[in-house]
Amino acid sequence: MNIIKLKRLIAIYIDFVATIIIATIIMQIVTLGNLNLEKITNPIFIVVVMALYFILIIFIITRKDLIFKNASIGKKIMNIEIYMEDGKIPNRYIIIKRISSNLIFFPLEILYILIRGQSSGDLEYKTVIKSKKQLTRRI
Repeated sequence: MNIIKLKRLIAIYIDFVATIIIATIIMQIVTLGNLNLEKITNPIFIVVVMALYFILIIFIITRKDLIFKNASIGKKIMNIEIYMEDGKIPNRYIIIKRISSNLIFFPLEILYILIRGQSSGDLEYKTVIKSKKQLTRRI
């Protein structure tokens, strides 16, 4: 397996865990610590909390790669970043659209990365995931 593919998969896992932790902390603050759904008897409150939690997770995921301009927490830890095919850093719009595209086809994205080395968002928006060493060697 290509080292970049492995780094991408580890970064996805790190980002997923970080997203769940961040969303849970925010929801604990918003609900004033009443996030234990076993103790809540009001079904409307449960539905509202679950909907807010889901929306918060989607919001965090679609913006995760903007944390370090062109990398998420997982990508930074794995020393990889998002670049355009010409080596430039993509703008915010492309990064958000790329993640949104990946999110729509999420289960298949893992297979795309394993087989092709790129996600559907990479193909659609002409981005690549590279380490800084690879980028400087290419230029």
